[in-house]
Amino acid sequence: MPRNGSGTYSLPSGNPVVTNTLITSTWANATMSDIGAELTNSLSRSGAGGMTGPLRLADGTVGVPGLAFVSETTMGFYRVAAATLGLSIAGTQVEQWTSTQMSLFLDMAIGASKFTVAQATGNTSIAGTLGVTGAATFTASATAASLIPSGSTIPVNGMYLPAANTLGFATNTARVLSVDANGNANLGPVAPPAWSTTIFRAFTLGDNAHAAIAARRDNSNQVWITSGVYFNTAGNFIYTVTGAACSYIQQIAGGFSFSTFPSGTAGNTATATSRFAVSATGNVTIAAPDSGAALAVTSVASGTGISAGDGTVVAYVANFVGSVHRMGPSSAHSAAIVTSDTNRITVNSAGSVAINSAGSIAGNGLAVTGSAMTVAKTVAFSATPTFDANNSNYFDFGALTAAVTSMTINNPTAGQCIIIRLKQDATGGRAVTVPAGSKVSGSTSGTANQISLLSMVYNGTDARWEGAFSAWV
Repeated sequence: MPRNGSGTYSLPSGNPVVTNTLITSTWANATMSDIGAELTNSLSRSGAGGMTGPLRLADGTVGVPGLAFVSETTMGFYRVAAATLGLSIAGTQVEQWTSTQMSLFLDMAIGASKFTVAQATGNTSIAGTLGVTGAATFTASATAASLIPSGSTIPVNGMYLPAANTLGFATNTARVLSVDANGNANLGPVAPPAWSTTIFRAFTLGDNAHAAIAARRDNSNQVWITSGVYFNTAGNFIYTVTGAACSYIQQIAGGFSFSTFPSGTAGNTATATSRFAVSATGNVTIAAPDSGAALAVTSVASGTGISAGDGTVVAYVANFVGSVHRMGPSSAHSAAIVTSDTNRITVNSAGSVAINSAGSIAGNGLAVTGSAMTVAKTVAFSATPTFDANNSNYFDFGALTAAVTSMTINNPTAGQCIIIRLKQDATGGRAVTVPAGSKVSGSTSGTANQISLLSMVYNGTDARWEGAFSAWV
Protein backbone atom coordinates (compact mmCIF):
# COMPACT_ATOMS: atom_id res chain seq x y z
CA MET A 1 0.00 0.00 0.00
CA PRO A 2 1.24 3.63 -0.47
CA ARG A 3 3.26 5.43 2.17
CA ASN A 4 1.39 7.68 4.58
CA GLY A 5 1.79 11.50 4.81
CA SER A 6 4.93 11.09 6.87
CA GLY A 7 6.52 8.80 4.26
CA THR A 8 6.10 5.58 6.28
CA TYR A 9 5.51 2.44 4.18
CA SER A 10 3.14 -0.34 5.35
CA LEU A 11 2.84 -3.86 3.80
CA PRO A 12 -0.43 -4.67 2.03
CA SER A 13 -3.16 -6.86 3.54
CA GLY A 14 -2.09 -10.43 4.38
CA ASN A 15 1.08 -9.35 6.03
CA PRO A 16 2.85 -10.12 8.06
CA VAL A 17 2.66 -13.88 7.34
CA VAL A 18 1.97 -16.52 10.02
CA THR A 19 4.35 -19.42 10.73
CA ASN A 20 3.43 -22.72 9.06
CA THR A 21 0.97 -20.96 6.75
CA LEU A 22 0.91 -22.01 3.13
CA ILE A 23 2.51 -19.48 0.77
CA THR A 24 0.06 -18.70 -1.97
CA SER A 25 0.55 -16.89 -5.27
CA THR A 26 -2.14 -14.41 -4.36
CA TRP A 27 -0.22 -13.19 -1.28
CA ALA A 28 3.17 -13.28 -3.04
CA ASN A 29 2.10 -11.46 -6.18
CA ALA A 30 0.17 -8.77 -4.32
CA THR A 31 2.97 -8.14 -1.83
CA MET A 32 5.80 -8.12 -4.40
CA SER A 33 3.80 -5.83 -6.70
CA ASP A 34 3.20 -3.38 -3.87
CA ILE A 35 6.86 -3.43 -2.82
CA GLY A 36 7.94 -2.93 -6.45
CA ALA A 37 5.63 0.04 -6.84
CA GLU A 38 7.05 1.73 -3.72
CA LEU A 39 10.65 1.03 -4.79
CA THR A 40 9.89 2.68 -8.12
CA ASN A 41 8.45 5.63 -6.18
CA SER A 42 11.79 6.09 -4.29
CA LEU A 43 14.76 8.25 -5.47
CA SER A 44 17.64 6.50 -7.22
CA ARG A 45 21.11 7.18 -5.83
CA SER A 46 22.42 7.12 -9.38
CA GLY A 47 20.04 9.88 -10.32
CA ALA A 48 17.66 7.79 -12.46
CA GLY A 49 14.20 9.28 -12.49
CA GLY A 50 13.08 12.32 -10.56
CA MET A 51 10.74 13.48 -7.86
CA THR A 52 7.06 13.63 -8.76
CA GLY A 53 6.22 15.53 -5.56
CA PRO A 54 7.88 17.97 -3.16
CA LEU A 55 11.31 16.99 -1.72
CA ARG A 56 11.42 17.78 1.99
CA LEU A 57 14.78 18.04 3.80
CA ALA A 58 15.91 18.10 7.37
CA ASP A 59 16.32 21.65 8.74
CA GLY A 60 20.02 21.14 9.25
CA THR A 61 22.40 23.66 10.84
CA VAL A 62 25.19 25.94 9.66
CA GLY A 63 27.68 23.17 10.48
CA VAL A 64 25.53 20.29 9.20
CA PRO A 65 23.35 21.63 6.35
CA GLY A 66 20.09 19.84 5.54
CA LEU A 67 21.21 19.55 1.91
CA ALA A 68 24.95 18.87 1.71
CA PHE A 69 27.52 17.00 -0.34
CA VAL A 70 29.10 13.60 0.13
CA SER A 71 32.60 15.01 -0.25
CA GLU A 72 31.89 18.16 1.78
CA THR A 73 29.23 17.68 4.41
CA THR A 74 29.71 21.21 5.88
CA MET A 75 28.72 22.95 2.64
CA GLY A 76 25.07 23.24 1.63
CA PHE A 77 21.64 24.67 2.40
CA TYR A 78 19.90 24.68 5.74
CA ARG A 79 16.90 26.26 7.45
CA VAL A 80 18.15 29.24 9.52
CA ALA A 81 14.80 30.14 11.02
CA ALA A 82 11.17 30.47 10.00
CA ALA A 83 11.00 31.56 6.32
CA THR A 84 14.80 31.95 6.21
CA LEU A 85 17.11 29.86 3.99
CA GLY A 86 20.84 29.83 4.60
CA LEU A 87 23.89 28.76 2.62
CA SER A 88 26.99 27.64 4.48
CA ILE A 89 30.48 26.88 3.21
CA ALA A 90 32.99 25.13 5.46
CA GLY A 91 30.53 25.49 8.31
CA THR A 92 30.28 29.31 7.87
CA GLN A 93 27.16 31.12 6.72
CA VAL A 94 27.88 33.03 3.52
CA GLU A 95 24.43 33.92 2.24
CA GLN A 96 20.86 34.13 3.46
CA TRP A 97 17.46 34.60 1.86
CA THR A 98 14.08 35.67 3.17
CA SER A 99 10.90 36.55 1.30
CA THR A 100 12.00 40.21 1.20
CA GLN A 101 15.82 40.26 1.28
CA MET A 102 18.98 38.52 0.19
CA SER A 103 22.03 38.95 2.43
CA LEU A 104 25.60 38.28 1.33
CA PHE A 105 28.20 37.87 4.09
CA LEU A 106 31.37 37.90 1.97
CA ASP A 107 32.83 39.70 -1.06
CA MET A 108 31.05 39.16 -4.36
CA ALA A 109 32.95 38.90 -7.66
CA ILE A 110 31.21 38.97 -11.04
CA GLY A 111 33.22 37.47 -13.88
CA ALA A 112 32.46 37.77 -17.57
CA SER A 113 28.72 38.03 -16.94
CA LYS A 114 27.05 41.33 -16.13
CA PHE A 115 25.20 42.13 -12.94
CA THR A 116 21.67 43.36 -13.54
CA VAL A 117 18.93 44.31 -11.11
CA ALA A 118 15.73 43.77 -13.07
CA GLN A 119 13.38 45.08 -10.40
CA ALA A 120 12.38 48.62 -11.38
CA THR A 121 11.15 49.66 -7.94
CA GLY A 122 12.70 49.59 -4.50
CA ASN A 123 16.27 50.34 -3.42
CA THR A 124 19.50 48.35 -3.63
CA SER A 125 21.76 48.99 -0.61
CA ILE A 126 25.46 48.18 -0.08
CA ALA A 127 26.61 48.53 3.52
CA GLY A 128 30.32 48.25 2.77
CA THR A 129 32.54 49.43 -0.10
CA LEU A 130 31.61 48.81 -3.74
CA GLY A 131 34.70 48.33 -5.90
CA VAL A 132 34.41 48.60 -9.69
CA THR A 133 37.50 47.79 -11.77
CA GLY A 134 35.92 48.90 -15.05
CA ALA A 135 33.75 51.84 -16.00
CA ALA A 136 30.44 52.30 -14.19
CA THR A 137 27.50 53.83 -16.04
CA PHE A 138 24.38 55.18 -14.36
CA THR A 139 21.38 55.53 -16.66
CA ALA A 140 19.38 57.36 -14.00
CA SER A 141 20.15 59.50 -10.97
CA ALA A 142 22.41 58.00 -8.30
CA THR A 143 22.65 58.98 -4.65
CA ALA A 144 25.69 58.28 -2.49
CA ALA A 145 27.14 59.52 0.79
CA SER A 146 30.47 59.89 -1.02
CA LEU A 147 31.95 59.07 -4.41
CA ILE A 148 35.66 58.29 -4.26
CA PRO A 149 37.56 57.84 -7.55
CA SER A 150 40.81 55.87 -7.43
CA GLY A 151 42.17 55.87 -11.00
CA SER A 152 44.57 58.36 -12.56
CA THR A 153 43.67 57.54 -16.16
CA ILE A 154 41.62 60.28 -17.76
CA PRO A 155 38.11 59.02 -18.63
CA VAL A 156 36.11 59.94 -21.71
CA ASN A 157 33.60 61.73 -19.51
CA GLY A 158 33.84 61.63 -15.74
CA MET A 159 35.86 62.13 -12.57
CA TYR A 160 39.36 60.81 -11.80
CA LEU A 161 42.58 61.50 -9.82
CA PRO A 162 45.13 63.23 -12.10
CA ALA A 163 47.56 63.57 -9.16
CA ALA A 164 47.75 62.84 -5.44
CA ASN A 165 44.95 64.62 -3.56
CA THR A 166 43.77 66.30 -6.76
CA LEU A 167 40.31 65.70 -8.16
CA GLY A 168 39.89 66.01 -11.92
CA PHE A 169 36.88 66.21 -14.22
CA ALA A 170 37.06 65.32 -17.90
CA THR A 171 34.85 65.64 -20.96
CA ASN A 172 35.60 64.12 -24.34
CA THR A 173 38.83 62.66 -22.91
CA ALA A 174 40.11 66.12 -21.98
CA ARG A 175 40.74 67.54 -18.53
CA VAL A 176 38.44 70.52 -17.96
CA LEU A 177 38.44 71.10 -14.18
CA SER A 178 40.82 70.33 -11.30
CA VAL A 179 40.56 70.88 -7.54
CA ASP A 180 43.66 70.41 -5.37
CA ALA A 181 44.00 69.49 -1.71
CA ASN A 182 44.05 73.16 -0.67
CA GLY A 183 40.71 73.93 -2.26
CA ASN A 184 42.19 75.80 -5.24
CA ALA A 185 40.55 75.01 -8.58
CA ASN A 186 41.43 75.52 -12.24
CA LEU A 187 39.02 75.58 -15.15
CA GLY A 188 41.28 74.19 -17.86
CA PRO A 189 43.60 71.29 -18.75
CA VAL A 190 46.24 71.91 -16.04
CA ALA A 191 46.41 71.84 -12.25
CA PRO A 192 45.84 75.12 -10.36
CA PRO A 193 49.02 77.00 -9.32
CA ALA A 194 50.22 76.68 -5.72
CA TRP A 195 48.45 79.73 -4.28
CA SER A 196 49.19 80.50 -0.64
CA THR A 197 47.08 77.99 1.30
CA THR A 198 47.06 80.05 4.49
CA ILE A 199 45.89 83.26 2.81
CA PHE A 200 43.79 82.43 -0.27
CA ARG A 201 41.26 80.20 -1.93
CA ALA A 202 41.74 80.63 -5.70
CA PHE A 203 39.80 79.73 -8.83
CA THR A 204 42.04 79.89 -11.88
CA LEU A 205 41.15 79.92 -15.57
CA GLY A 206 42.80 79.17 -18.89
CA ASP A 207 45.02 76.58 -20.55
CA ASN A 208 47.98 77.88 -18.50
CA ALA A 209 45.94 78.80 -15.41
CA HIS A 210 47.12 82.38 -16.04
CA ALA A 211 43.93 84.11 -14.87
CA ALA A 212 42.57 83.79 -11.34
CA ILE A 213 39.92 84.93 -8.91
CA ALA A 214 41.12 84.58 -5.31
CA ALA A 215 39.52 85.35 -1.96
CA ARG A 216 41.47 85.90 1.23
CA ARG A 217 40.71 83.47 4.05
CA ASP A 218 41.02 86.09 6.81
CA ASN A 219 38.46 88.75 7.77
CA SER A 220 39.71 91.37 5.28
CA ASN A 221 37.04 90.45 2.68
CA GLN A 222 39.61 90.99 -0.05
CA VAL A 223 39.00 89.62 -3.54
CA TRP A 224 41.91 89.47 -6.02
CA ILE A 225 41.67 89.10 -9.78
CA THR A 226 45.01 88.39 -11.45
CA SER A 227 46.28 87.69 -14.92
CA GLY A 228 49.71 86.19 -15.49
CA VAL A 229 50.66 85.85 -11.79
CA TYR A 230 49.70 84.01 -8.61
CA PHE A 231 50.52 84.59 -4.92
CA ASN A 232 52.57 81.70 -3.51
CA THR A 233 53.03 80.32 0.00
CA ALA A 234 56.20 82.38 0.49
CA GLY A 235 54.21 85.60 0.07
CA ASN A 236 55.48 86.47 -3.43
CA PHE A 237 53.84 87.03 -6.77
CA ILE A 238 55.03 84.45 -9.31
CA TYR A 239 54.65 84.65 -13.10
CA THR A 240 52.43 81.87 -14.50
CA VAL A 241 53.41 82.68 -18.08
CA THR A 242 56.26 84.56 -19.71
CA GLY A 243 55.24 88.15 -20.38
CA ALA A 244 53.53 91.05 -18.61
CA ALA A 245 50.85 90.66 -15.94
CA CYS A 246 48.28 92.66 -14.00
CA SER A 247 46.03 92.39 -10.95
CA TYR A 248 42.91 93.90 -9.41
CA ILE A 249 42.40 93.94 -5.65
CA GLN A 250 39.03 94.79 -4.12
CA GLN A 251 38.42 95.83 -0.52
CA ILE A 252 41.60 97.48 0.68
CA ALA A 253 40.29 99.39 3.69
CA GLY A 254 37.04 99.76 1.77
CA GLY A 255 38.59 100.65 -1.61
CA PHE A 256 40.21 98.86 -4.54
CA SER A 257 43.30 99.07 -6.71
CA PHE A 258 44.75 97.96 -10.04
CA SER A 259 48.41 96.99 -10.44
CA THR A 260 50.68 95.96 -13.30
CA PHE A 261 53.78 93.79 -13.46
CA PRO A 262 56.64 94.25 -15.94
CA SER A 263 57.37 91.51 -18.46
CA GLY A 264 58.92 88.49 -16.77
CA THR A 265 59.64 84.76 -17.10
CA ALA A 266 57.22 82.04 -16.00
CA GLY A 267 58.18 80.79 -12.52
CA ASN A 268 60.11 83.93 -11.54
CA THR A 269 59.14 86.41 -8.82
CA ALA A 270 57.01 89.35 -10.01
CA THR A 271 56.87 92.86 -8.52
CA ALA A 272 53.61 94.81 -8.61
CA THR A 273 53.28 98.55 -9.25
CA SER A 274 50.02 100.24 -8.28
CA ARG A 275 48.56 102.11 -11.26
CA PHE A 276 45.05 103.07 -10.18
CA ALA A 277 43.35 103.07 -6.79
CA VAL A 278 40.11 104.34 -5.28
CA SER A 279 39.86 104.74 -1.51
CA ALA A 280 36.76 104.15 0.61
CA THR A 281 36.19 107.93 0.62
CA GLY A 282 36.29 108.12 -3.18
CA ASN A 283 39.79 109.55 -3.58
CA VAL A 284 41.43 108.44 -6.83
CA THR A 285 45.15 107.75 -7.10
CA ILE A 286 46.80 107.15 -10.48
CA ALA A 287 50.35 105.77 -10.44
CA ALA A 288 51.11 107.55 -7.15
CA PRO A 289 51.12 106.81 -3.41
CA ASP A 290 47.91 107.81 -1.62
CA SER A 291 48.42 111.44 -0.63
CA GLY A 292 44.90 112.05 0.66
CA ALA A 293 44.08 114.23 -2.34
CA ALA A 294 40.81 113.68 -4.21
CA LEU A 295 42.87 112.91 -7.34
CA ALA A 296 46.63 112.27 -7.27
CA VAL A 297 48.51 111.45 -10.46
CA THR A 298 52.17 110.59 -10.93
CA SER A 299 53.17 111.12 -14.56
CA VAL A 300 56.38 110.66 -16.46
CA ALA A 301 59.17 113.12 -15.71
CA SER A 302 58.30 115.07 -18.86
CA GLY A 303 54.96 114.60 -20.55
CA THR A 304 51.24 114.66 -20.02
CA GLY A 305 49.80 113.34 -16.75
CA ILE A 306 46.15 114.27 -17.31
CA SER A 307 44.49 115.57 -20.47
CA ALA A 308 40.98 115.89 -21.85
CA GLY A 309 39.78 116.36 -25.39
CA ASP A 310 36.87 116.30 -27.81
CA GLY A 311 38.70 114.52 -30.61
CA THR A 312 40.03 117.76 -32.07
CA VAL A 313 41.33 119.84 -29.16
CA VAL A 314 43.50 118.36 -26.42
CA ALA A 315 43.44 120.23 -23.13
CA TYR A 316 46.28 119.62 -20.71
CA VAL A 317 45.28 119.37 -17.07
CA ALA A 318 48.72 118.23 -15.95
CA ASN A 319 51.53 118.51 -18.49
CA PHE A 320 55.18 118.69 -17.49
CA VAL A 321 58.07 120.06 -19.52
CA GLY A 322 61.12 119.82 -17.34
CA SER A 323 60.17 121.49 -14.06
CA VAL A 324 57.34 123.49 -15.66
CA HIS A 325 53.76 122.45 -14.98
CA ARG A 326 51.55 123.43 -17.91
CA MET A 327 47.78 123.63 -18.24
CA GLY A 328 45.62 124.53 -21.22
CA PRO A 329 44.93 123.55 -24.85
CA SER A 330 47.67 122.16 -27.07
CA SER A 331 46.29 123.99 -30.14
CA ALA A 332 45.41 127.63 -31.03
CA HIS A 333 42.56 127.97 -28.56
CA SER A 334 42.00 130.09 -25.47
CA ALA A 335 42.13 128.89 -21.89
CA ALA A 336 40.07 130.30 -19.04
CA ILE A 337 39.66 130.09 -15.29
CA VAL A 338 35.95 130.09 -14.47
CA THR A 339 33.79 130.79 -11.44
CA SER A 340 29.96 130.81 -11.42
CA ASP A 341 30.17 129.66 -15.05
CA THR A 342 31.85 132.98 -15.97
CA ASN A 343 35.36 133.44 -17.41
CA ARG A 344 37.44 135.28 -14.81
CA ILE A 345 40.92 135.00 -16.35
CA THR A 346 41.26 134.28 -20.07
CA VAL A 347 44.46 133.69 -22.03
CA ASN A 348 44.11 133.65 -25.84
CA SER A 349 46.31 131.74 -28.27
CA ALA A 350 48.55 134.81 -28.73
CA GLY A 351 49.25 135.05 -25.00
CA SER A 352 47.09 138.09 -24.22
CA VAL A 353 45.33 138.02 -20.86
CA ALA A 354 41.90 139.33 -19.95
CA ILE A 355 40.69 139.63 -16.38
CA ASN A 356 36.91 139.89 -15.94
CA SER A 357 36.68 140.97 -19.57
CA ALA A 358 34.00 139.47 -21.81
CA GLY A 359 35.30 141.17 -24.94
CA SER A 360 38.08 140.12 -27.29
CA ILE A 361 41.71 140.72 -26.40
CA ALA A 362 43.60 142.87 -28.87
CA GLY A 363 47.31 142.15 -29.31
CA ASN A 364 49.65 140.79 -26.69
CA GLY A 365 48.48 142.68 -23.67
CA LEU A 366 46.49 142.70 -20.48
CA ALA A 367 42.87 143.79 -20.34
CA VAL A 368 41.30 144.28 -16.94
CA THR A 369 37.66 145.01 -16.33
CA GLY A 370 37.49 146.55 -12.84
CA SER A 371 40.29 147.78 -10.60
CA ALA A 372 43.87 146.46 -10.62
CA MET A 373 46.12 147.18 -7.68
CA THR A 374 49.29 146.18 -5.97
CA VAL A 375 49.03 145.32 -2.31
CA ALA A 376 51.26 147.66 -0.35
CA LYS A 377 54.14 146.24 1.64
CA THR A 378 55.07 148.05 4.88
CA VAL A 379 58.77 148.23 5.72
CA ALA A 380 59.87 149.52 9.14
CA PHE A 381 62.32 152.43 9.22
CA SER A 382 65.98 151.59 9.10
CA ALA A 383 69.00 153.69 8.18
CA THR A 384 69.95 150.85 5.80
CA PRO A 385 66.60 149.42 4.63
CA THR A 386 66.22 146.42 2.27
CA PHE A 387 63.20 146.06 -0.03
CA ASP A 388 62.25 142.75 -1.72
CA ALA A 389 60.92 143.36 -5.22
CA ASN A 390 59.26 139.93 -5.11
CA ASN A 391 56.91 141.06 -2.35
CA SER A 392 55.27 144.12 -3.94
CA ASN A 393 55.58 147.05 -6.32
CA TYR A 394 54.59 149.56 -3.63
CA PHE A 395 56.38 149.99 -0.30
CA ASP A 396 55.23 152.18 2.61
CA PHE A 397 58.48 153.05 4.42
CA GLY A 398 58.39 154.02 8.06
CA ALA A 399 58.73 157.72 9.07
CA LEU A 400 62.20 159.12 8.53
CA THR A 401 63.59 159.56 12.04
CA ALA A 402 67.15 159.70 10.76
CA ALA A 403 69.00 159.86 7.48
CA VAL A 404 68.93 156.81 5.18
CA THR A 405 72.57 156.11 4.46
CA SER A 406 72.07 153.16 2.04
CA MET A 407 69.22 151.38 0.31
CA THR A 408 69.06 147.85 -1.15
CA ILE A 409 66.37 146.39 -3.45
CA ASN A 410 66.59 142.60 -3.89
CA ASN A 411 65.17 140.31 -6.62
CA PRO A 412 64.50 142.94 -9.28
CA THR A 413 63.01 141.97 -12.67
CA ALA A 414 63.75 143.81 -15.87
CA GLY A 415 60.99 146.34 -16.56
CA GLN A 416 59.63 146.17 -13.03
CA CYS A 417 58.34 149.43 -11.54
CA ILE A 418 58.30 150.16 -7.82
CA ILE A 419 57.24 153.14 -5.72
CA ILE A 420 58.61 153.83 -2.24
CA ARG A 421 56.63 156.25 -0.05
CA LEU A 422 58.88 158.42 2.17
CA LYS A 423 57.70 160.78 4.95
CA GLN A 424 59.79 163.16 7.06
CA ASP A 425 59.22 163.08 10.80
CA ALA A 426 58.33 166.18 12.80
CA THR A 427 61.95 167.29 12.73
CA GLY A 428 62.50 166.91 8.98
CA GLY A 429 65.67 167.34 6.99
CA ARG A 430 66.38 163.60 6.80
CA ALA A 431 68.40 162.77 3.65
CA VAL A 432 67.71 159.57 1.65
CA THR A 433 70.41 157.69 -0.28
CA VAL A 434 69.14 155.71 -3.30
CA PRO A 435 70.41 152.22 -4.28
CA ALA A 436 74.02 152.09 -5.36
CA GLY A 437 74.50 152.46 -9.12
CA SER A 438 70.97 153.78 -9.71
CA LYS A 439 70.11 156.86 -11.80
CA VAL A 440 67.57 158.97 -9.92
CA SER A 441 66.80 162.67 -10.43
CA GLY A 442 65.77 164.98 -7.61
CA SER A 443 65.77 164.34 -3.91
CA THR A 444 63.37 163.90 -1.06
CA SER A 445 61.82 166.96 0.50
CA GLY A 446 63.35 168.00 3.80
CA THR A 447 60.25 169.73 5.11
CA ALA A 448 58.91 168.28 8.35
CA ASN A 449 56.05 165.80 7.88
CA GLN A 450 56.22 166.17 4.10
CA ILE A 451 55.73 163.11 1.84
CA SER A 452 57.84 162.19 -1.20
CA LEU A 453 57.44 159.31 -3.68
CA LEU A 454 60.51 157.58 -5.10
CA SER A 455 59.43 156.00 -8.43
CA MET A 456 61.89 153.74 -10.28
CA VAL A 457 62.04 151.17 -13.13
CA TYR A 458 64.64 148.41 -13.23
CA ASN A 459 66.88 148.50 -16.30
CA GLY A 460 67.86 144.88 -16.89
CA THR A 461 70.40 145.73 -19.59
CA ASP A 462 72.45 148.02 -17.34
CA ALA A 463 71.39 146.21 -14.14
CA ARG A 464 70.30 149.39 -12.36
CA TRP A 465 67.27 151.26 -11.07
CA GLU A 466 66.24 154.48 -12.89
CA GLY A 467 63.66 157.02 -11.74
CA ALA A 468 62.94 160.25 -9.81
CA PHE A 469 61.63 161.75 -6.58
CA SER A 470 58.24 163.41 -7.00
CA ALA A 471 54.89 164.35 -5.45
CA TRP A 472 55.98 166.49 -2.47
CA VAL A 473 52.91 166.96 -0.38
